[in-house]
Amino acid sequence: MNPIFIDVQLPSFRSSRAVIAFGSDSKNTVSYIHGNKCLLSGNHGPLSDPESVMKFEEAVENVIKTARPAIAGVDLHPDYYSTVHGERTSDELGIPIARIQHHHAHAASCMAEHGLKESLALVFDGTGYGTDGNLWGAELLHVDSGGYRRLATFAAAPLPGGDASVREPVRQLLGRMYSYVSSSKEELAEFCKRQDVDPENAFMWLKQAERNINCPKSHSAGRLFDSVSALLGCAPRIAQEAEAAINLQKAAEACKDKPYAALMPFKSFEKDDMLYIDWSPTFINADIVSSRRNLLALSFHHSLADAAMKMLEFGTAKFATGNIVLSGGVFMNSLLLGIMKSRLEAIKFKAFSHEKIPTNDCGISVGQAVIAALENSNDE
Repeated sequence: MNPIFIDVQLPSFRSSRAVIAFGSDSKNTVSYIHGNKCLLSGNHGPLSDPESVMKFEEAVENVIKTARPAIAGVDLHPDYYSTVHGERTSDELGIPIARIQHHHAHAASCMAEHGLKESLALVFDGTGYGTDGNLWGAELLHVDSGGYRRLATFAAAPLPGGDASVREPVRQLLGRMYSYVSSSKEELAEFCKRQDVDPENAFMWLKQAERNINCPKSHSAGRLFDSVSALLGCAPRIAQEAEAAINLQKAAEACKDKPYAALMPFKSFEKDDMLYIDWSPTFINADIVSSRRNLLALSFHHSLADAAMKMLEFGTAKFATGNIVLSGGVFMNSLLLGIMKSRLEAIKFKAFSHEKIPTNDCGISVGQAVIAALENSNDE
């Protein structure tokens, strides 16, 4: 059975040469662009699954046989299966390859959908490999046909146990609350009681953070949702992807009170010509009352919008564009997306979000193909 591709309209974008893009390892898709034609495959699923890998490879083979690509585009992450397979394909076909930063691809997919030449892009998601080797995921980028510049992000936070902390957001919460501030045994014991955590496990997670053992740091907005969800008791542990964020959104939408963003505070600082949003003030005060969960969840959404607007204020002082792109899996949250669009429209900015191309990693391959085509045209 031949893989199914859908035709995606990209107004005012053309590629003089055929491009194949290999997508991400999560929610993998494959894209093909040539002339004004863009084809996007269905979601193959995660490439950690053998059946998903088979679908992915069939889609790639279909493009190679029918379209004869001249350029390949892959994610910057060197260990992604999609990247490795793209490199192998590039070698076999003798064609150039473009290695593309994850969040740049997110932004480019939305910009191509709307025919934008320049934007300030807020890209909020779970993770993406950065040019510095760190985990990005709350990025303000200035993007144009010449590339991108990273302007602002969230301050990095520890992920004790790495991927395990995504399945158990309470690990992230512990890391944010106690890794960099002194805590007594009594405070740690109270945390364990409140969060139903084995004290021995909590001690081990803290040691991982303190000694930097299997404890990467992440700038991600998605991981912030995990931590806040655990803080409010919405999802200390999860059974499926994005469960923590979904539960937090549901709690916020159930609130009948007026939000008060100051209940979930942040601070900001500048370093090396970038702005950083630091969420530690939200986690330093652990006196969270469960009866106020819905109010705090809604207030967090508004505080997050405040932080995003502060990032944009920093960005617009450097680049005079009114085009604001909202991309990445976090913007599948319709509540946050609506708040952001209202804020931006109120100050006469043009807010662009995904309409046909998915905002999550299913749309990554389109952005990769667009950027690979632009890089090739710039080299001609």
